[in-house]
Amino acid sequence: MLALLSIVSSQTGKEQCERHREKDRRPHSCPDEPWSSGHVKVRVIERPGPARATISWCDPKACYYGDQTWRASVARQPGVCALSGVNIQRGDSIYRPGPSKPPPLNANAMILAHFIESSQAESLYSTSNN
Repeated sequence: MLALLSIVSSQTGKEQCERHREKDRRPHSCPDEPWSSGHVKVRVIERPGPARATISWCDPKACYYGDQTWRASVARQPGVCALSGVNIQRGDSIYRPGPSKPPPLNANAMILAHFIESSQAESLYSTSNN
């Protein structure tokens, strides 16, 4: 856990997002984020259960969730895996953000289950998607 904290704190963009999230768990935009627009940073932090994953999600144009719980599900529509960039087809096993009120800004995001459930999740530490 301390290693994760040192990684997060060493990145200025993450520090800015964290500063916005200190008061509560609702999403906040990161207007001063130094990353290029359209880039989303996704990390698998841990697997608290067989059908759950804790994800760090930072979209410099929309929101940051430092420890968002995602749940196993089945894709209801085609999309793109937020972690790997691989196409997702309807019926694929995926993870998606857990339900909350209000819904998270990334509620429609998906990650293919294979990339979370396999050892590949560790090698896909962080990605940028356009």
